[in-house]
Amino acid sequence: MNETQSASDYSQPINCLFNAESVKPPLTGIGRYTWELMAALNKNSDVSSIGCFTGTNVVGYSPVSVSLSEQSASVSTEASGEHPNQAPAIKSLVKRALPLIKATVRAIPGTYQLRSRWLNRTFKRLAKSGWGIYHEPNFILKPFSGLCVTTIHDLSFIHYPQYHPRERVEWLTRELPKTLKRADAIITDSQLVKAELIAHFAVPEEKITPIYLAANTEFKPRPLEQLAQVMKHHQLDVGKYVLCVCTIEPRKGIDSLLNAWEKLPKDQRNEHQLVLVGATGWQNRNLLARIKKLQKKGEVRYLSFVSQQDLPFIYNGAKAFVYPSIYEGFGLPVLEAMQSGIATVCREGTSCAEFSGDGALTFDTDESLADIIYQLLDNEDFRASLSIQGLERSKSFSWKKCADETLSVYNSIL
Repeated sequence: MNETQSASDYSQPINCLFNAESVKPPLTGIGRYTWELMAALNKNSDVSSIGCFTGTNVVGYSPVSVSLSEQSASVSTEASGEHPNQAPAIKSLVKRALPLIKATVRAIPGTYQLRSRWLNRTFKRLAKSGWGIYHEPNFILKPFSGLCVTTIHDLSFIHYPQYHPRERVEWLTRELPKTLKRADAIITDSQLVKAELIAHFAVPEEKITPIYLAANTEFKPRPLEQLAQVMKHHQLDVGKYVLCVCTIEPRKGIDSLLNAWEKLPKDQRNEHQLVLVGATGWQNRNLLARIKKLQKKGEVRYLSFVSQQDLPFIYNGAKAFVYPSIYEGFGLPVLEAMQSGIATVCREGTSCAEFSGDGALTFDTDESLADIIYQLLDNEDFRASLSIQGLERSKSFSWKKCADETLSVYNSIL
């Protein structure tokens, strides 16, 4: 094979079977990865067909059968607990009850194990012959007699088990070693996670391929006049807020961001707001109480989960973006912000710092984060320079590139 040829030049079209259970509202990072990867693979002539296991059936992939745009409308209503025909009092009740219901179900002994067994039986019955590759985009492989690829997004359940439901930690601890041994190839979102798999599970290095994710093309710079409607709807002022988009839970490092924010001079906090966007997560009672207290002072706005249609515009309206997460497999919001042309900050030593390179600033303490935010709000030239660097760096990523590299993994094991 010469240098200009790839493995795909010598391959037959591939039939791919995906577990698409995660492509359901509310859409998580894994759900977005699954949808975007399938959509990009579907455009590649080396892929003849894609099957999607929905939890109850296997359907052929199409933008209609697995539609992110249709899901996104449901994302905002389900995550916020709102439904269009509900009276305000009922909406409020449902919004308060949903987290409790979810937490109660998670706490029932055997929940993960029972659900896993039922899905495995269903998958085994439906995923018969005819599929060249089974790709599990959500960690744990299901029963399949052919070639298997899994994507391991992170090992947060090992590093931060306190931030996950206990039974989920036990389930992953029990099942992940089996998956790593059984998989013909393993994909990670970063070099960091690849190194962790080698260190924790002694997985052969050649079995793991890091493939960076990408941001949706809706995340892009926009002229100010296009932002007016969304800014008005969410009661935001362009250039008057620092943005953070993440699940509201301790692992995301939001306490560090709040600590840094409170260290800023009062005139900066009077002129700008800290805007938090994201669904509520795990063990966040104290964090939510702190956010509520700062909201009463007018320094913080918590928008909860906003629609996928509005989110790109909210990025565009920010003066700067901060992603304080302690640990990530990749960290899509960082790339979304860079691609939107917004000055971006993330935590040192994380996968976010790995892929962002010189396109984002990094911090390691609350004090250094406060200093960076101060400079970004105070110095327009400094902020503009970082915006340009981030935008340029973001051009290195695309879902087509992610799909092409994934297809090379498939071909390497066929």
